[in-house]
Amino acid sequence: MVKAADLEELMERYRGEGSLAKAEAAYLVLRRISRPVVADALYARYGSVKPLDEALSDLRRLGVEVAEAPLYLKAEDTGEDLYAAIARPFNKLFTPLIESELAKRSKPSLTASKLLYLLVVRGLARPGLSHEASKLREAYWLLYGEGLDEEAFKEASTELMRLWAVEFSDGYRVFYPHYLNKLAPRLKELAAKVEVKVEADL
Repeated sequence: MVKAADLEELMERYRGEGSLAKAEAAYLVLRRISRPVVADALYARYGSVKPLDEALSDLRRLGVEVAEAPLYLKAEDTGEDLYAAIARPFNKLFTPLIESELAKRSKPSLTASKLLYLLVVRGLARPGLSHEASKLREAYWLLYGEGLDEEAFKEASTELMRLWAVEFSDGYRVFYPHYLNKLAPRLKELAAKVEVKVEADL
């Protein structure tokens, strides 16, 4: 059995090491996200999937049976789901570090920055929620009058994963982080500057 205290201690150790990538890997795995999806998100943000292997190894040492997607497991000491047990220290310890890292990231491509405008300036993205990719592509077309095919959308959403605006994507939906509001000021700076004009026939 795994204790919530053990997960908190792991997060504190990662914070002491400055290991944001490993902390995020453990957090996403215990959120019951499939390993390939976690790997894609980590590669987009850090250029490597090695932190996932290291986090999985650390979780196994704590007694977490890490299958392809972990089952609903409860902490021995608190009785809460392991995701809840790791989410609390992760959000507390690492949200400020994510904000700091985001401040160093450069502006994305024009397509990604226009999609970012839809998400954070127009407010389509909601913390902890998700969107179907097809719905976002439709919103993009409605605002810009431009089509966005599946490949272009995938590339743009990968860029937005690098900025934590999209936490992860399973190919059909994009998911937003719970801490999205904390990142909003910087994300708005990185978003495209869009002027919407409405013309009426007289």
